[in-house]
Amino acid sequence: MHAVGMNKNIAMSSDEDDVVENVANNRSVNRPGHQWFVTFTDVARETESDDGSQSDCVVLAPAKRKLKDDQSQSISSTTEHGSSKKRFYGGRSKSSVSSASESILNGPWARLPQPIVVQIMSYLNNKSKLNMALTCKAWSQLLSSARLWRNLILELSSFQTISKSTVQFSKMYSQLKVFRMHYMELDRYWRYEKRREKLVNSLAQFLSAQRKLKAFVMNNAQTEVTQGCHILESAAKYSSNQIELLNLEDFFQSRVAAFRVPRYITAINRFTCLKQFFLNYNYLNEDIIDQLAAYAKLHILSIKVYKNDPHYHRISTISWAKLKRACPHLEVNFEFDQIPAYHDIRPILVAPLPLHGLYIWSGYEENEEDWRICDSLKHISKNFSKTLESFTLEIENESESIDESLISMLCSCPALYHIDVNAIINTDTVENICKLQEDGKINLQSMYITITGAPDTHVQDQLDLIAARYANLTHDYRLDFQFTADVIIPSAVDYAARNETHDEVIVVI
Repeated sequence: MHAVGMNKNIAMSSDEDDVVENVANNRSVNRPGHQWFVTFTDVARETESDDGSQSDCVVLAPAKRKLKDDQSQSISSTTEHGSSKKRFYGGRSKSSVSSASESILNGPWARLPQPIVVQIMSYLNNKSKLNMALTCKAWSQLLSSARLWRNLILELSSFQTISKSTVQFSKMYSQLKVFRMHYMELDRYWRYEKRREKLVNSLAQFLSAQRKLKAFVMNNAQTEVTQGCHILESAAKYSSNQIELLNLEDFFQSRVAAFRVPRYITAINRFTCLKQFFLNYNYLNEDIIDQLAAYAKLHILSIKVYKNDPHYHRISTISWAKLKRACPHLEVNFEFDQIPAYHDIRPILVAPLPLHGLYIWSGYEENEEDWRICDSLKHISKNFSKTLESFTLEIENESESIDESLISMLCSCPALYHIDVNAIINTDTVENICKLQEDGKINLQSMYITITGAPDTHVQDQLDLIAARYANLTHDYRLDFQFTADVIIPSAVDYAARNETHDEVIVVI
């Protein structure tokens, strides 16, 4: 097993609410490579960090670099015992290390306060920390501070490595509070069935040993139903009444109707303390909604509706109303991925649910005559005017004008503070929205508008003039308004075809 790098995006607070909130706000990761990390954050068992905090975390993320086995082993020893028992010189002679130690003890570093030196060390990767620890006893003692080893990334580059290390690490690290594994994509990076099965079993064995998990994030795992259920059951074994954040977006393979699988429903209903829940619409049904209402602890429910996933089942207004009564502070967010049509959106967005955030992306569909986008905007204005706070719309509306419906929706939703529109609209609409903001009829804090299909750069010039006219408004109230135009650049063939009637043909005999 290799040890690499630092991860500064993980919460370091001992406050459990802060840990869960920071993990929820840190969902963006890079796309995966072919290797994976497990990150153990603040792996303290009986010793606390300098500030008395203890927050343990596991993260799997794409690999970026490798270290040698001897360097890896020495870092692992430092993590377990606070200071490395073995002395490695990284290929340097003892005399060079001694001269470096003398320069440190007698140089400007000796005059720096220890907290400042520790802060400087916190920006180094594990390899550099190890080299510093081998320089002199003073730095070795400083580098034994738990504060510097809160975030460790241990690379698991193959299923053999995972299988051999799972038992050892499950015994060493059973106090983790956060587990994050982004973009595992089993069906893409683990194509062989036997290796997939070994990986899932090892991961389940590790999770079943955790007793203090507060957050479980495993988006884009793309597991099979049985394997995914096995992982969820393992995570819930000892932490079902402690996990507050559960992120299962794209957890199963596409086109899986998980809401019909009894084993999955039973596994989900074991999590009794959920405050933030992220999942796909095909992982949700009325039984799960009713169970969440019974626990009455949910604060955020984020649902993704994807075109290729089953999304024609319905959740009744009775179940949504029951959940809303049980969780009065609940915020529901919906993301419609490649589903722009009104007849698909309306049955899912029913009035009782407290819709706070909405994202609609049309994808690259061509039958836009059936979308009825204006009807969708009217439906949103009518049913969610008191709760809607954020709205994003990305569509190719060549055959339907949405200008009037968009302005009407903005005026009908007083709680709306953020909009992001990427569509074909007029520049006059942009100026009208700014005028409504200036008159106090709407209360936007951020507005990003991209006018698509602009025939030339004159559209961008007009948007720049609008931004200049309302520069004082945005400055005085610290508003984030950005207007851009997506200009279509005609090809040489289109340009020649458009100008062929103006060309003169001269025949020389």
